[in-house]
Amino acid sequence: MNQIIRHGAYGVIFQDSKILLTQKTSGPYEGLWGLPGGAIEFGETPEATLKRELWEESSIAISKLEFLSVATSTGNYDNNGVPYGFHQVGLLYKILGWEKQPGLVPQEENRWVRLTDILQKELTPFALHAISNLPTSEI
Repeated sequence: MNQIIRHGAYGVIFQDSKILLTQKTSGPYEGLWGLPGGAIEFGETPEATLKRELWEESSIAISKLEFLSVATSTGNYDNNGVPYGFHQVGLLYKILGWEKQPGLVPQEENRWVRLTDILQKELTPFALHAISNLPTSEI
């Protein structure tokens, strides 16, 4: 079985007791809701990745962020009948300063979700990790 490892940076953004989630359009988590962010490209810092990904996925410009934690997820998946093992390592950041860019159209569907309304079965592993490790002051 083929094995794939990916490294990414992901943002945790809160507003009015809601968290920003994006719907994944490809990969092993296609259709699930996750944290905005994605793969670190060659030569990029995790912070630059996060700024690029939030600009692309959510039309958000980041001005301040703070490292939260490292999350990992492994599993066996299927790509058109071909099984593969997937190991993902994510650097999670709390986004403290940001601004929506009204002239940009997000590349992915975005949704603000109340923490009390989240259905865990609809979340990616990193979104689950972030939500389950929230300080009680955020809930």
